[in-house]
Amino acid sequence: MDIKPWAVVFQIAMASLTLACADPPTLPRATPEEGKPPLESVVAGSQKTDASGQETDASDLEAHPLLTQVIDRQADLGLCQFSFDPQASRAYSQVYEGSNGVYLVQLLCFQAAYQGNYEFVRVDALSSPLEIRPLGLELVGYPTYDPETQILRNSYKYNGPGSCLEETTHRWDGDRLILVEQEQIETVPGGCSGLL
Repeated sequence: MDIKPWAVVFQIAMASLTLACADPPTLPRATPEEGKPPLESVVAGSQKTDASGQETDASDLEAHPLLTQVIDRQADLGLCQFSFDPQASRAYSQVYEGSNGVYLVQLLCFQAAYQGNYEFVRVDALSSPLEIRPLGLELVGYPTYDPETQILRNSYKYNGPGSCLEETTHRWDGDRLILVEQEQIETVPGGCSGLL
C-alpha cells in the first residue's frame, strides 16, 4: 500500500481537531531568515515583528527571485498537488545556492497542525530559459539543510504526541537528493504500533 506523507498529515490534522489538548505542543523553531517572522504568524495570519523590530505580515516580505519563479510555475511543474498555500510558501520556503549556478529549493506546500509538507526543486539559474526541475521528493516534517555538508535532515511525527517518528537523511549532489539513512523511532514502548 503506497501511503503519501501528505495523506498522513491530513489525517493527523483532522484527528487533532477532535482532541482537546491541555498543553498543546509547540513547533520546533528553525532559525528564520532575517526579516521573516516565525511560521506561526503565517499559519495564524497574525501580525508579528521582523528582525528589525518592525511589525510585518508575511505577505509583505520579498521572496527570493528564484523562489518566485518556482511558486509562479508550481501547478505547471506538478508541485504540491494536494494543497498549496502560496503565502506561507513565499515566506517560509528556502533557496540554497550550490555551485555552477545550481540552486536547491525547499518549497513549503502547506503547514498542517504539527509539521509542514515540502517538495524539493533543482533550479539551474545559468540556463536559458531558466531550468526548474522537481526532484520527486516530498517530505512531511521539519526539514533542515546544511549547505556546508550538503545534508538534508528531516524528522516526521506520525502522530500528534510524537510517540512514533521517522528520521531521514539525504545528501544533495547538485543534481538530486540521495537517501542516505531512514529510521523509525519509538519514543515510548509500542509508540509505532498500528502506525506503520
